[in-house]
Amino acid sequence: MLGRLGPRFARAWQSVSGPTPRAAAAVLLVAVGGAALLYKQPETRYLLKRAMAYRTFASSQAGLVDSLVEYGVVQSPEVEQVLRQFAYLDAPHGIGYAATISAPHMHAYALELLLPQLRPGGKVLDVGSGTGYLTACFAKLVTRDGAHGKAVGIEHISELTSKARRNLGRDPALAQLVTDGALELVVGDGRLGWAAEAPYDAIHVGAAAPRLPQDLVAQLAPGGRLVVPIGPEGGMQVLSVVDKRPDGTVHRRDAMNVMYVPLCARDYQLASASPSSSDSAAAVQRPSSRRQIQAQRLGSSSSAFAAPQPLAASSLSQPAAGRRSLTVVAGNKGASGPFAPLVVVTRNAMGTKEFNQFRGKMISLHSQVIKDFCKQLGADTKQVQGLIRLAKKNGEKLGFLA
Repeated sequence: MLGRLGPRFARAWQSVSGPTPRAAAAVLLVAVGGAALLYKQPETRYLLKRAMAYRTFASSQAGLVDSLVEYGVVQSPEVEQVLRQFAYLDAPHGIGYAATISAPHMHAYALELLLPQLRPGGKVLDVGSGTGYLTACFAKLVTRDGAHGKAVGIEHISELTSKARRNLGRDPALAQLVTDGALELVVGDGRLGWAAEAPYDAIHVGAAAPRLPQDLVAQLAPGGRLVVPIGPEGGMQVLSVVDKRPDGTVHRRDAMNVMYVPLCARDYQLASASPSSSDSAAAVQRPSSRRQIQAQRLGSSSSAFAAPQPLAASSLSQPAAGRRSLTVVAGNKGASGPFAPLVVVTRNAMGTKEFNQFRGKMISLHSQVIKDFCKQLGADTKQVQGLIRLAKKNGEKLGFLA
C-alpha cells in the first residue's frame, strides 16, 4: 500500500526509525496523506456516506430529518421542509410486486440534486413512482408559493399505482393537488418516459438502467436535469446527473456509487413475485421480530424480492450456472457484474434494528457476516456454514442484499 502513497510518504515512513519527534511527524504525515488519498476514491466516499446515512435511524420523522440534516445529506431548507411532511423509516422497504421504496436518505440525495430544476411552476417526471412518496415531494416543491407546477409519477404495476392513489387520497393537501391536476400517477413503461406531459424540467428514475435512457433524455426540456442510477443488474452502479444545456447538448456527471433494483420490463418484475400475503401491502410494515430476518437461497435473478425461502442443502446440489442476481455489496472485493450468491438478507428485514446494526459488517468477509447473523438471530450456524462450503465447492460466490 505504501507504494500507492507516493515517494514522499514512503520516505516519511522510512524515517520512523529516527528520533521520536521526527518519527511521530512522519507517522502523522503518512496517516493524513493516506487518508486523503483514500478519500479521493469514489468507493471510500460512498461507504462513508452510506455509513453516515444509515446512522439516521430515529424513532420519529423529526428525528430522522434532524439526522439527515446533521450528516449533510439534506442541505437545503426546501428539501428539509418537504421531507418533514412525509414520514417513514430511513431504510428501503418492500412494497409488494418485487418493488421497493428507497430510503429517505436516497430520496434526500435525489431532491437535492434536482432542486435547481424543481422551481415553482416546473414540471417533473418520477419514473418508477411506486408508493408515490417521492412524486408527492416533487409536487409540493413545484407548487410552492401557489405556483402551477406539476409532478407526474409513472409506474408499470397498476396495483401499485392504485395503492399510491389511495395513500395520496388520505392526505387532504395531496388529494387537493391530485384534484387540481398538479399531481398525477399514470400506468406505463417508465423506460419510455411519458410523452403526453413532456418536456420536463426534472426527471427522476428510481431504478437502475443498464445505460443512459435516451428516451428520457429526449423528454428533458432545455436546461432540464435527469437523475438516474446507471449500471449492471447485480453490480455497482452510479447515480448519474444528466443536464441538457439550452443548446440541446447533454452533459453527464456521476454523483456517487449506489445500488438500485433494475429498471426492467413489467413481465420481468412480476415474474419474481406474486401479490401474496408476504409480498403485498403488509410487506411495507416494519418487521416486529428478529425472526423476520432470514437467510434465503437465491433461485433466480429476481427471487431476492420474493417471499423468503428456507435454507435447504438440496437446493445447492447443482451450481447456479448462468443465473443472475441483483444482490451485491460495496465491500464485495473482486466481484464485478452479476453473480449468483448463496445467502441474502431479505428485503422485509430492512429497517429493523438488527439490520442497521449489522449493515456495517456486510463489507467484511461474507462467511463471518453470515456467522454473526446466525449468532444474533439464533439460527443454525453449522448448517449455514455447511451450505457456504457446498456453494464454494460448486463455484458460487456470496453476497448480501444492501
